[in-house]
Amino acid sequence: MRDALSLLDQAIAHGNGEVLQQTVAEMLGTIDSKEVAGIVQALINHDAADLLHQVERLATHGVVFSAILAELVSVFHQLAIAQAVPDVLDEDDESLLALAGALTAEDVQLYYQIALMGQKDLPLAPDPRAGFEMILLRMYAFQPDASEPSPSSSAPKRTLPVVNSKKKQPPESRVAPAVKQQPASSVTEVAVKPRNELAWDDVVSQLPLSGLSQQLASHSVFVEKDGSAIKLMLSSTHAHLGSDKIRQRLQEALGQFYGEAVRVSLVIGQVASDTPAKKQQTQEKQALDEALREMENDPHVIAMKQAFNAELDPKSIKLLPKSCK
Repeated sequence: MRDALSLLDQAIAHGNGEVLQQTVAEMLGTIDSKEVAGIVQALINHDAADLLHQVERLATHGVVFSAILAELVSVFHQLAIAQAVPDVLDEDDESLLALAGALTAEDVQLYYQIALMGQKDLPLAPDPRAGFEMILLRMYAFQPDASEPSPSSSAPKRTLPVVNSKKKQPPESRVAPAVKQQPASSVTEVAVKPRNELAWDDVVSQLPLSGLSQQLASHSVFVEKDGSAIKLMLSSTHAHLGSDKIRQRLQEALGQFYGEAVRVSLVIGQVASDTPAKKQQTQEKQALDEALREMENDPHVIAMKQAFNAELDPKSIKLLPKSCK
């Protein structure tokens, strides 16, 4: 009780007479999973500069880096469970849901192992912050090359031929060509073609989805709609999103969109065409490149660069959320 009263007095003094969660956390140097979400996102983006920026941001709060590392281990543990058994993750936790959908299971296992072993190395570092940064840079350095295929599983491989670009057909031609049936032991080939009335990414943008069900829709491509049956292709790297519960939520949303009961089936394999998530990433990169060009050509920015012998940091340019536009 005496220790508790002492901590309470310190919290009151630290908060200038107010006891708030944020000020108490800063005083104790504690953090929650949301504080390390930026670190995980920087790893997903393979952005070393942003990774070190996240460390700087946490350091300004006076946090204990061993505690940050322990929380990072906990976050990767939650992500691994969410990918193996997606139904256990709370739909309301949007940040963890997004991270679980953006990382492969192999990435999560790799990062967890590096963070876990880093807890043994951190006390040996001459400076806790430097040791923590080296652990993160180790994760960054060992990140699998995106151009290399993911490790194969025991399931038969499914390949997808590249789709030739064609003009959209009239609206009444709604159903894409049927998938060619092949023996289960042979390679599955699916000709992925866009819908005629609305592209799949346009459909996804209108669905009332969030969390893992939204990730499932964003990482899938449309194959065909045969009556009330809808077939989607899901990348093997995001196969953990294809659980029955998540698929059911997507199925209900598509039923509302079409105004009829539908059945959604998933084919796991190599996706040759761009998913809505991939298209969004491309659009965001193009928007950032355009914003950078505009900033570099802005007369005020040019004047400040000349006056102060300054340089424009491309990493400092961020896109505004859609709600702020």
